[in-house]
Amino acid sequence: SFEPKVTDRLEEGSVRTSCTDCVAISRRIVHSHHFEVIMGIFILLNSILLGLETDARITGVNSRWMELTDYVFLAIYIFELALRFLADGRKILYHDAWIWFDIAMVLAGCITGVLIPLFSSDEQIAVSILRAFRLLRFA
Repeated sequence: SFEPKVTDRLEEGSVRTSCTDCVAISRRIVHSHHFEVIMGIFILLNSILLGLETDARITGVNSRWMELTDYVFLAIYIFELALRFLADGRKILYHDAWIWFDIAMVLAGCITGVLIPLFSSDEQIAVSILRAFRLLRFA
């Protein structure tokens, strides 16, 4: 098992951040109320944009910029998952039931992000609805 050093000394007594420090910082971030609020805001903004994107597709309006924001939100959700795993490790799989839902939604986002260009517009709407299930995280 990899056991990182608490600190690695550099010349003249300066200290380089170690893996242990990164884990401690990620724990403080992930377990803070502010992080939950910020992620909730991202989920809300994402759901609003998904609704606008779906409406734009139905009405035939070019929504390319909205599609690009899907990738931005997907990157945010991937970063969130990575941060949560860095903070809590594998034990999060056993102590946080929402993590499975988050993993499923991120995987669905990754799969649909690659496959969307192959779908017809009706299937794109269904995929948008699937991604909107992320809202269930608020419940």
